[in-house]
Amino acid sequence: MKPHHGEASLRNRFERAKKEGDLPETTNCAALAAFVLAVLHGMAVQAKAGFSRDMLESVAEHALSTWTSGSSTLFGKPS
Repeated sequence: MKPHHGEASLRNRFERAKKEGDLPETTNCAALAAFVLAVLHGMAVQAKAGFSRDMLESVAEHALSTWTSGSSTLFGKPS
């Protein structure tokens, strides 16, 4: 399946960040882009279903807490 244009753009931006040293060299940019979009799409569905702003912010905070943990396969295996 071809990635959506937005996903491809995000993946490309992550690839650039990896080259510039802003993301670890082991980052799986395609998986990271898919993850970010999955969270965003899920939150959009939850918002439409009436989830509170507080709950949506909690979801966003939890997703962001995984960003730099280093234990995720999105960033490769920790050394």
